[in-house]
Amino acid sequence: MTLERVLVSPPIWHAETVNVVTIVWSLDDVAAWWNMTRLGRPDVTLAQWWDSVDELIVERSRSMAGEVADVEELCNV
Repeated sequence: MTLERVLVSPPIWHAETVNVVTIVWSLDDVAAWWNMTRLGRPDVTLAQWWDSVDELIVERSRSMAGEVADVEELCNV
């Protein structure tokens, strides 16, 4: 995985403000995504890290996207 960008909205740290942090990662191809997923799920240190930041998280979601030119190939699974 390659970290593309980290965005914070609103772009200010304030005790009374909830921030939305958007982290964008990229992978070379679909096989790289499956490999990352296969290696990450049983990793105990990842689960421990998520547990350690749990009280900072109000909501967590994940979405996937692809370049327009790649959509046709991505549908070929």
